Amino acid sequence: MCGPGTLTTPPREGEEPTLDGAAIEGFTVLDQDWGAQADRPGGGYWCDTARDCWEKCPAAQSGGSVVCSCTRTGDRLYCKVTHYGPGEHPGECGGGDGIDDDLMDCGGGGGDQLSLDCPSDVTRGQDAECTVDTGTLDRNSLTVTWFSGGNGTGPHTGQLGLQWGGTATKTREIGVMVTGLPSGESWNEKHDIRVWARTVGRFGEWNFERMTHVGYTWGLPTTADYKAWGAYAAEVQHGGGAGVTREGTGPWAGEFYTYLPYRLRGRMFLHRDFDTSGDPHHLAHQTCSGVPPSANVLAVNKACGYGNTLKSTWLFRVIGHEQQHEDGANKCLAEGTAAWRALGQMEGLTGTRQWKVQEKFNEVFEGFFNGLDFKAAMETRTSTALSPVIWEWRDNGAWTLQPLRPVRHNGKDGC
Repeated sequence: MCGPGTLTTPPREGEEPTLDGAAIEGFTVLDQDWGAQADRPGGGYWCDTARDCWEKCPAAQSGGSVVCSCTRTGDRLYCKVTHYGPGEHPGECGGGDGIDDDLMDCGGGGGDQLSLDCPSDVTRGQDAECTVDTGTLDRNSLTVTWFSGGNGTGPHTGQLGLQWGGTATKTREIGVMVTGLPSGESWNEKHDIRVWARTVGRFGEWNFERMTHVGYTWGLPTTADYKAWGAYAAEVQHGGGAGVTREGTGPWAGEFYTYLPYRLRGRMFLHRDFDTSGDPHHLAHQTCSGVPPSANVLAVNKACGYGNTLKSTWLFRVIGHEQQHEDGANKCLAEGTAAWRALGQMEGLTGTRQWKVQEKFNEVFEGFFNGLDFKAAMETRTSTALSPVIWEWRDNGAWTLQPLRPVRHNGKDGC
């Protein structure tokens, strides 16, 4: 390893760069005198165009940045490389900071006044922006070009091109090249922006919303037990992918991410025997005096003195039973391991093909929604509720006067 030294005049094409006259093998490492700091990599490379120079500029270290300062030599460019760790920035010329001034542009070329400011961390779906600080240089004489993966901006002059940002989707390296410096050099810098997942879980920012029902639906679904007095079901909203995926912008243009999970809506069904719309049944006159041969359950109970018992006491107990199904489902959505696992998988989905992101999202969601854990939470461990005596008619051809109880379920308390 060479001792402290400075990079001499950029070599001609095909020649190796030298350190105080000694060849540096393979353009590899310059061991500069960094004082108490660890050795830092340096070196150089040839390139032909702005994009070529940017692409050859090595990746920034995690959370840090790298500066590639390029000088035109004939028809080509030769670039010097300097790495900086997290929170570190190029030193000041003549500042006695242990950084050799020859590694910086300290000859009035203007590169020493340039710096790139980017956030090191951002949460997915948030905006992140990088800015070039030009110091006292005339920004109207500079040309700024940004790069990021397959994205980029055309050359800009003046204030317009000094910032670039957008909605972040995943960790990405952003680079900038500035030309038009007084020295005739170009200046490159790269910076990693780490994109973190949104937090899922009980107090997270990316969760299922609480499932609620609006009013009641008279009449049971066809899948319900014919003896049932009520039923509860969960329905998916935002079907077809509306509002689920969005495209990143700026450096993340063309990259899609999951914007929010599907919402679930509850529906509570009540048997129409509680209502005047209930179907009439034959042999009603056998229940008590004054009842016609055909009447619905509510009419029979009113005529026989059990109207309030059916419409109030028993109805409220059935509603309470169905509410337990909703509470069990919501406990799963808010606190269940199965829900958190599915949310974590859906939150991290990104890709350049929107349909593919949506397809994978649906696959994970349906696996949870139709899975045993959520079904058990929907079934819930319901308590027993016994009704007072009322008249009931079911498809057995006879009226009965007896107490009733809802079916007891043996599901889970959450998931």
